[in-house]
Parts: sequence; C-alpha cells; structure tokens
Amino acid sequence: MESALKRRILLVDVDSILLTTWQKDLEKRHYTVITTSSSDEAVKITDTESIDMILMNIDAETGISGIETASLILQKHDIPLIFLSGDTDCENADNVGKVKSYGLVLKNSGIAVLDASIQIAFQLFESIQIDQVKETALRESENKYRCLVQNSPDSIIIYIDRKIVFANEASIALFKASHAGQLIEKPLIELIHPDSREFVEKRISEAAKSNLPLPFVTEKLLCLDGTSVEVEVKAIPIVLDGKRAIQVIIRDLTEQKKVQQALSETEQRFKAIVETSPDGIVISSLDGTIQFLTQQAIDMAGYDSADELLNRNVLEFMHPDYQKKAVYFITEMLNGHLTGSAEYLMVRKDGSKFYSDANANVLCDKSGVPIGIVYVHRDITKRKLADDKIINLLAEKEEILQEVHHRIKSNMMTLTSLLSLQAASLTESAAIAILKDTENRVLCLATLYDRLHQSLDFNELSVLQFLPYLIDEIITSFPNNADVKIIKNIDDFILDVKKLQPLGILLNELLTNIMKYAFAERTDGIISVSASTKNNRVFMEISDNGNGMPDSFDFETSNGFGLLVVKMLTRQLNGIIRLERNEGTRIYLEFERESVIC
Repeated sequence: MESALKRRILLVDVDSILLTTWQKDLEKRHYTVITTSSSDEAVKITDTESIDMILMNIDAETGISGIETASLILQKHDIPLIFLSGDTDCENADNVGKVKSYGLVLKNSGIAVLDASIQIAFQLFESIQIDQVKETALRESENKYRCLVQNSPDSIIIYIDRKIVFANEASIALFKASHAGQLIEKPLIELIHPDSREFVEKRISEAAKSNLPLPFVTEKLLCLDGTSVEVEVKAIPIVLDGKRAIQVIIRDLTEQKKVQQALSETEQRFKAIVETSPDGIVISSLDGTIQFLTQQAIDMAGYDSADELLNRNVLEFMHPDYQKKAVYFITEMLNGHLTGSAEYLMVRKDGSKFYSDANANVLCDKSGVPIGIVYVHRDITKRKLADDKIINLLAEKEEILQEVHHRIKSNMMTLTSLLSLQAASLTESAAIAILKDTENRVLCLATLYDRLHQSLDFNELSVLQFLPYLIDEIITSFPNNADVKIIKNIDDFILDVKKLQPLGILLNELLTNIMKYAFAERTDGIISVSASTKNNRVFMEISDNGNGMPDSFDFETSNGFGLLVVKMLTRQLNGIIRLERNEGTRIYLEFERESVIC
C-alpha cells in the first residue's frame, strides 16, 4: 500500500456527487485524488501537476467529449487513462479504441471493480514502460554495434550460405570496391586467393559444424581489381535475422609486413655492423652479468666460445687493480654523472694481460628505464706499448737536451770567462775594450739562448721575455752601472728568433756605446728603451740624457767596428735607423716584423 500513497489520480466528471463519492472511496484506498468537472481544467492540471492516472468521463453534456479531452492530454503526456461511462450503450464507447487507454469502466460497477481496473492499468502501463526501456536500450545497443562495426579499422563482413550480406567501410577499402553493393551477394569463395581456397573451405565447414569462434589465421584474399592481399582472418558464428551467419574479422597485414621487413633489414644491418666491428661488444644486465657478446670480444679475451663467458660477471675478466675503478665508473654512469671511455687492464683465459679502452653506455627500454649496459672494448695494448716507448724516448730526448743546454751554456760561460781573463792580462786599453765588447756580444747570445730554452717554442719568443733581461745583463757589466737609471717600456709581442738575435746584438752595441761615452764624469745618467709594434712594423727607441754625440757622427759614414755592426744588423733586419741630438742622444729603429731577409 505504500506505493498507492504515491499514486495521484485525476478524476474528471461532470457529476459532482459522483466526484465526491469516488474521491472519498479512492482516498480510503490510499490514492491521492484530484477532481474536476471541466475538460479545460483537466488539461491545465496535467500540464502543471504530476498525475499518475486519469479517470475520464467519456460522455460530455457540454463542450468537448472525454475522448477529445483525453486525446489532447495524451498528445503531450504519457499517462495511463481509464474511461468512465454511466451507460453501456453510450455513443462514444465505439471510439475508445481510437485513443490510447486502458479500458472503460461503468460507473455503477462499484469501487472494488474500479480499484481493480486501476491496479491492472498501472501494471500494464509499467510493463509497457519496461518494454519501452528495453526496446530503447536494444536499439541504442544495435546503433552502437553498427557504428563500431562500420567504423572499425578492421574489415568486417557477414555471410549467410556462403554469400556476403554485409560489408563495413574498411572491407570496401580492403577489397578495392567503390561501394558495399559490389560485395553484397557475392560468393565469399570468389574473394579468396586460389592459394588459400582449400584451407578456407575447411574453415568454413569447421565454423558451420562447431558453431564456435575460430582463431586468427593468415590467408590471402583477392581484391576486385585482381590484386592479392595477405590478411589475418577470424570467424565468429552469429545469428542474423533469425538465420545462422558467420561474422568475419579481417586485418590487413600489408603495413605489418612492411614494418617487419624494415625491422628485419635493420636487424641485419645491426648484425653486420656488430659482427664486422673490430671492437669487442658486450651486453650485460645492470649487475654486470654477461648476456651477449660478439666473436671479437670472445677472441679478445682468448676464449673458444660464447658459452664460456655468458652468465659470468664482466669484472671476472678484469685485473683486480682495476675492478674498483670499473665499479665506480658504472655506478656514476647509471646515475647520469659520467660518460665516455676509460682504460682497463684485462686478463685473458690463459692469464696473459692486455689493455682495453672500454666505452660503456646504458641500455634502456622504450620507456627510458635502464635494463642493461653496453660495453665496446678495443685492444690498445700495442698503442699503449708504443705510447710508453714514445714517453721513454721523449724523456731521453729531454735529458739529452738538458745536457746539451748545460754544455752550451757552460761553453758560453767559459768563453766569456776566457775573454775576461784575457782582457785582465792585457795592459793596452784598446785591446781590453775590444775583448770587453766581444764578451758582451757573447753574453747577448747566451741571454737569448737561455730565454729560448725556458720558453715552450724554440722558434719564436716574446720580446718582453728577452729584451728587459738582456738590457739588465749589459748594463750591469759596466762598473758605472750604479750611476745610471734604466727606464724600460717594452710591449709584449712575439718575434721570430731570427729577428731577436740580430736585434739583441744591435741593442748591445748601442747600449755599450752609451755606457762608454754618454756619462763621462756624470752620476745622473738615464737610459730609456722602448719597443712596440703596429701594422706589422716594430718600433724601438733608445735614448739617454748624456753628453750627446759629436755633429760629425753618422751611422752611414762612421768606420768604427761597433757602428759598422749596427749598420750591418739594421740591413739584416731590413730596417731603418736614425739619430737625433736633443739634450742627449735619441736613436730610432724601425723594421718589419715578418721573417728576416738574409
């Protein structure tokens, strides 16, 4: 009775006494009853309120009839309706079937008959609604299935009695038809390649007998243009329109074959590269267990077959002194902190050793997760021995060069000492001066040699690393050096040693002349030396605040040995030298920075 409490009944009748009586009787049976005597009011009530059933007087004394009122309501609402009539011979009884109703009840049948009719009407209405829901669901399911089949990437055909009755869009494209009509009613066997017909005949018979799905198999089909296509086919027995049918799912293998062919070619290329590589290639798990290795790796380790190496750890073939290094390298590599190669000392099967340059990389799956390590080994024993030999030879060469340098330097010092001793044994001032000048020239060459020996290149040298030291060596060789102040403005630029040698001797001659003659009986001497370069030219200036040169002095006309040397070396430098007299002497030297013309 709880469900009856929720039932709202609209009672429509012009008889107000009947309305009142039936309202009370129906409410006693737990119905909610709304009454009206107006057809128009009844239409309004159904538009504005929730009504579960309508009891409608079929007769109308004025206005529209009950059938017409019911028709108006049912056009907009799906509500169960029972007609009421006070006369079995009413003229509208024959029209009840024209309106969707649940029968006609005589008013004098009593409340029990009316209640029973109401309950039966509710049961029929609910049953119809359930059937409608099922029908709608079935229709939606069929539409979804039809949509899925039509839009399936796989070709789908259905045949009955060996003739095609359905073909989806994919099958139209597969068989190169322009529309489904070219396939419908076509015998299935005509679309089977002769190479596959015998096999397909057996499959058709098997599907008919077993009534069970048949798994995918590979077959060859014929397209309408006569070409063939290799496919995978699965058969599923179904019932279509009450008839036994077979639904066939077809997958085109053309692209798959292309991919397999491309993959096979890639594998062959990879195999060829691996097998012909002069390096040994090893693949291990992350813990170092060997899973794959090439013949070159087997030969390198001195083994006869891969079986002797598979499932063993890569560290077993490494000298114990290098295992810790290998573990560190692999750990850092797996953490993404280290890449590249490293040298290891390896141990062959017979115990002999060889050096390997090993390059390792992480092997990842398609998701980027590390699954192993690839090692590429190269035997560098010969290179290692050759490198060691070269190192030893270089060490020997360096030792020889040091000895040669020591001897040359010693010989130069011996030569200057001999000159100095010879000068000390003489009494003639001119001879002493000549020996002293010669000693300074040798000292100039010794300074250049010593600077070159300390540099990385014996062919050229920075002017800044040579001239300041040479100037100091020349000045300090004179007894009056403490009375002279030296100002040096030397830029840092490179000159070929073939330029530096004549330049050093030339500077020695000029500074020697200044120290000899410029500051006679003076203690406030100043010598300034500058060197710079611009536009591939070298500019030098040597000046002093001394007594100055006589007017008759000239580089071109003087016959003194020192000045002849200056003139000769200037030509060797392909340079220009000139003299100015102004509060002392100022000498300008200019020459090309490029290689000297001998």
